Amino acid sequence: MVKTFKHLLIASALLLPFTITYADQGGYDNFGYMWTDTAGTVNINYQWIDIKDGTRLRTDLSTYVSGAITLPFTFTYYGNVFNSIYISSNGWVSFTNPGGAYPANTTIPSGAGPDSMIAVCWDDYSVLTGTFGLPGIYYKEVGSSPNKKFIVLWQGYSFTLTQEVEFELILFEHSNNIKLQYKLIDGAGIDEGVSATAGIKGNASRGIEYSFNIANSIPDQSAILFHNKSISSASASISPSSVQAGEAQLFNYYINNIDPADTTGLGKIDRIAIDYPFSSSPPTVTGIKINDFNAFIQLSSDKPADPGFATWNYTSDSLFIQTSHFDVIDSMKISFIQTMPSTPQDTVYVSRYDAVLDSTSITTSINGGWSVSVISNDVDYYDFVPFSSDTITAGDSLSFTIIARDVYGNAVTNNDSVIFSGIGSSTEQFITNDTLSFSNNDSLTVIVTDMVAGSFTVRVINKDDSQVNGESGLITVTADSADSLYKPSGQEGNIVRGTDRLLRVRVMDQFGNIVSGDSVRFIVSGGGGNFSGLDSIRADSDTDGIAEALFTSGDTAPVNSVTVRIIDSPGETVTFTINGLPGGISYYTVVPAVYSGPVDSAITVTVTAYDVNDNVVYTDNSTQVNFSSTGSRVRFNVTSNTLTAGVTTFTVADSAAEQFTVRGETNGDPSESGTSGVITISAGAADSLYKPSGQEGNIVRGT
Repeated sequence: MVKTFKHLLIASALLLPFTITYADQGGYDNFGYMWTDTAGTVNINYQWIDIKDGTRLRTDLSTYVSGAITLPFTFTYYGNVFNSIYISSNGWVSFTNPGGAYPANTTIPSGAGPDSMIAVCWDDYSVLTGTFGLPGIYYKEVGSSPNKKFIVLWQGYSFTLTQEVEFELILFEHSNNIKLQYKLIDGAGIDEGVSATAGIKGNASRGIEYSFNIANSIPDQSAILFHNKSISSASASISPSSVQAGEAQLFNYYINNIDPADTTGLGKIDRIAIDYPFSSSPPTVTGIKINDFNAFIQLSSDKPADPGFATWNYTSDSLFIQTSHFDVIDSMKISFIQTMPSTPQDTVYVSRYDAVLDSTSITTSINGGWSVSVISNDVDYYDFVPFSSDTITAGDSLSFTIIARDVYGNAVTNNDSVIFSGIGSSTEQFITNDTLSFSNNDSLTVIVTDMVAGSFTVRVINKDDSQVNGESGLITVTADSADSLYKPSGQEGNIVRGTDRLLRVRVMDQFGNIVSGDSVRFIVSGGGGNFSGLDSIRADSDTDGIAEALFTSGDTAPVNSVTVRIIDSPGETVTFTINGLPGGISYYTVVPAVYSGPVDSAITVTVTAYDVNDNVVYTDNSTQVNFSSTGSRVRFNVTSNTLTAGVTTFTVADSAAEQFTVRGETNGDPSESGTSGVITISAGAADSLYKPSGQEGNIVRGT
């Protein structure tokens, strides 16, 4: 908000407004002096200082001028610097040898009277002993550098010897102000200045006359201050000009270049207003220097009466500094602490100056140099954009913008290097390097990819300070589209013909990730068999990527083939090759089925084992077969009763002409058996006779 200094002070109700014209001020000579007395709306204070304990000059002459008295400090008067002073008993002093007593007062400026003169109450006095003590002229040094005062006090009688008088001169080190104070100046014959001159004089053409022979112009317990007029320009600067957000910052505010050449050495200003832009955080003044000297400071709205003191106070948006009248000659330094906002911004600490007693109506802004940039604080953490959890397909990439932020969330320009890593994955890859630099920027870009399905986060840490870090949201990598099929082991090989086998495939993408929910088709491609009576069947992969179907082998097929393909990618197939083996022995065939031959002929018998599906059972040569016959004289010539490749061959013979059958059965399991056809044995050629028994013996003759 733009305000005039006058507005600020009125609003504060703490300082008088700057733009006022006072009736009880005047002077304005061609050097730069003016005066203010105790009678105005704004006035100086009357504060009598009794120095009769100081050095007392001789009093035996009514008209007297001292020799050169060394001043305790150099004093600038009308642009000249003086080290000594001459004191007259007639109520005036001169900084140069006056060459006479000049008891008769005159107007100022004029050729009469000495140059470099201060007429406190220029009249013809007597300093003989009076009834009220030791009359005389006194001088004394008061205070300490750089705020000393040199005081000259006159105490005595008017030239009529009827009226007591007491008045003093105060010269101020440092500001070079001149103060005239009147304790007792009223009475018969003098009538508060009726025969006196008060004013300052540089030479015959330069000076200010306060009064000349005017009754009641100088009342008792009054004062007149001769001082400079406020200047029209100055410069300001603030340090530092760049501040981190949120910091409680110590600022040094400098007021300079307030000492134009024509008024060198004179005090110029005594009030400063500094607008502070952050009303939520008023400043606290920690120190004030006036002309390079530390001032005694106090939080107060009262204006200090003495040099070397400063008060400060603030309103909602302005800081006010006050010193004693015109105490600031060439510079002022105000140190204050203010907490910065948490948001970076450019702002200004505009300042203005004024002098309370100046009547030139100046409300001037001090030129330039008070810009302050509130910048981001140090990097506190890293922010990922986007931060929300995200899902990508295996092999795809995800780009993040990493923003360096301070504790208040402001982006921070920096040159730090950072290191990236994956948390929850060991297969992530950074397409950009895993170590990057911000390169005088507040953000950088990192690109990450992963070909393995799963979840992970990306973590970034400062290369030099691991406490400064950040982490992305959860990145979920899903499988790519189905690309290949994998046959878990143990599914191929032998199968008993006519039985079932669960065939399983795992659906995977190009990176070997499991693909769930995709569809495959199982197709009988050779050897017979089926899926629930069908040549082909569809199955969907589960969460483990497994698709399965129950395959029934052909009853007689020695080799079964099943091809599996991805429905959406028909070119991607796998083939199962399954050997169909006979089942367990269900029965035997015994050959010949029918045979007819002579006695004792060797008959070759072949026994073959079959399963229930009439497949020859290829045993492992451990099945034992027992053989028997129904004939009485059958002889078996069996080399081995163990089946070889499901078959055994042996011979039988019968020495009797009869019929018989041959039976084979598994040892221990009579249900696995088989019987040959009827084998008929016939008699051979006549070769002998045989007498059956019972034919010989006795017989009745003739029977």
